[in-house]
Amino acid sequence: MLVNGCAPRGETQNLSDILTQARDRFRLAEQGAASFSAKGQVTMVVDKLAAIEKVQDPAILKPATQELSVLLAALMPRAGYTVRPSFAEIVGQYRALGNGSAVTTDSSKPGAPEIRLLLVRTYSLLASELETGKFAF
Repeated sequence: MLVNGCAPRGETQNLSDILTQARDRFRLAEQGAASFSAKGQVTMVVDKLAAIEKVQDPAILKPATQELSVLLAALMPRAGYTVRPSFAEIVGQYRALGNGSAVTTDSSKPGAPEIRLLLVRTYSLLASELETGKFAF
């Protein structure tokens, strides 16, 4: 008797591919929502996300994530009611990174996986809001 377990069926992807997909989804959502009131704030968040993605030094990462948490917290009241809890969760995670209590960054790995996964979640959250409420509140 041959039992097939939970073997991957070809849908496995590495974290770089997932980050690229999340970023592409955000860009499409941003193009689809050509004009929205919080465009300047979203642009600042995206610029900071891109900067954090390139950071290798944990000493630089801490203030950058702290700044991003402030930018996201300022954007949160403009988001739809159903998205705000997710914003609060992500803001808390960036604050924890800024305080040095969330993850340990391994400088030998290009972009610690935990941080890259958080970037994916942030891009996905921004794309979701742009696809629906467009920061209209």
